[in-house]
Amino acid sequence: MLKRSGLILIAISILLLGSPGQNALFAWWKSSDPKEEINSLCADLLFERGSKAFENKKTREAALLLQASIRYNSHDPQAHYRLGIIYISQKEFEKAIENFKRAIKLKRDFTKAYVNLGSAYGKLKQYKPALSYLQKALSLENKDPVIYYNIGLIYSAMKKPDQAKKYFTKAEELGLPSQ
Repeated sequence: MLKRSGLILIAISILLLGSPGQNALFAWWKSSDPKEEINSLCADLLFERGSKAFENKKTREAALLLQASIRYNSHDPQAHYRLGIIYISQKEFEKAIENFKRAIKLKRDFTKAYVNLGSAYGKLKQYKPALSYLQKALSLENKDPVIYYNIGLIYSAMKKPDQAKKYFTKAEELGLPSQ
């Protein structure tokens, strides 16, 4: 996307300053959708700034920037996912669930979104959907110790210690340090 934005800036410069290739460039510019390009660039910029704000522990600012990014491009699974992560950090699990579901709808094999969706349901003590989404994550990535650990946590919360132990053991075998 940034390469295309650089081309757009070059194209605007050539159009303003003139050049022998100006007619061809003008035809290219007219064939693309400038509004779509601008929206995409805005979404990318807001996403980057929102991600940086989150890294700097500015969750409120990050949430606002990611929400704005989504308004420009509602089809970005990463923006919905990151917003879901922010909502989990703020203990707004329903909003997190909504955003993880949107991310999954846009990218069906989004393992991390399934894991965090399952975890959010677990925080709400809704263990059946939690297990369902964690099992889906496991079907996509069966070597991730975090998934096994999270399933173990759900079984532990459900008072099923034998099943919990099975998943905790597998998580350790795959490299997760014992808790």
